Amino acid sequence: MKAFLLLLIALFFTSCDPPIHKYELQKLDKYDLANAVVAETAFQLKRDKNLIPFGTGRQICDQIQMLALAFIYYKEIEIEEARELLIGAFKVMVHAINSNEEIRPYLCEYPFDRNLEIRIAFRKPNDEYNFGKLSSCTIIKGKIDYDIRHSRYDFTTVLSETYEEAEKKLKTIDL
Repeated sequence: MKAFLLLLIALFFTSCDPPIHKYELQKLDKYDLANAVVAETAFQLKRDKNLIPFGTGRQICDQIQMLALAFIYYKEIEIEEARELLIGAFKVMVHAINSNEEIRPYLCEYPFDRNLEIRIAFRKPNDEYNFGKLSSCTIIKGKIDYDIRHSRYDFTTVLSETYEEAEKKLKTIDL
């Protein structure tokens, strides 16, 4: 009698779930696709450029409006190397998004590049700030800023340039 009662209870709990269609398991929504692209980019940049991911961001309503990634780079570098690192990271992320056909219907624009944000913070290997040295670089809406940190809460932007200007500077170095 106990076995029959347990079987009846088990049957009741397993038969109450609605059926899950195979298609529903495979269909990814815009949030999953955005997360996948950001994760793919973060993994690739950690592996290839030694950029340690520490933050992400996104703006999604009806469509994907903005995606962001933040990294820490444990090396003291100058603006020229930071420019190369930032532009390289930006290109990896642009490629990851624009080559993903599943995400395209959810993007506010295609190709998707003006609405990407990347931040790189430069730290000493012991995770301390590099006071008086280049401490971060960012690209937001096509504008690149390079900052020097004076204290824990005080920094100055020492150079601002457009993405196009930065890319021209990189090309003249390559020649």
